[in-house]
Amino acid sequence: MISFVRIDHRLLHGQIVYSWLKTIDFQAVLICNDAVAEDQTRQRLMQLSVPDNKKFLARGITATAAILNNPKNQPVKFFIILENLQDTAALVAQVPGIDSLNLGSIKKSEGAVKMSNSVFLTPEDKALLLDFHRQQIKLDVRQLANDEPIDIYPRLSR
Repeated sequence: MISFVRIDHRLLHGQIVYSWLKTIDFQAVLICNDAVAEDQTRQRLMQLSVPDNKKFLARGITATAAILNNPKNQPVKFFIILENLQDTAALVAQVPGIDSLNLGSIKKSEGAVKMSNSVFLTPEDKALLLDFHRQQIKLDVRQLANDEPIDIYPRLSR
């Protein structure tokens, strides 16, 4: 079962540990990132941030989809973190039932427009978000759990 899906280019860091992990009911943190899935050092560093009573997994996109689609894993509440919208779109395409996303932080890149203090979107990013909107996936922009959520969909046409 998916408890929460967050997109944050920093993946697992202090804001997630001290804000989100304390407010979301979950049993396992699942980092969905092909590069991290292959990097044992990064995995060990991230795992240090996860509370001892929670599981930590780092898997690539295809392996994450397999975990989430496996009926044996339905009872497990996953807090999923992805690095970017492209990976998110790939996961959404493979996992039915992702109905909500949190945009925490998308770094500034060439051609990106500032949408909030922490989210910069390229035209390609906007197109992906509009596709999520067509799929009726809820989206909010918040860095911290207690921040006021921003509905970004109305801003995408600008």
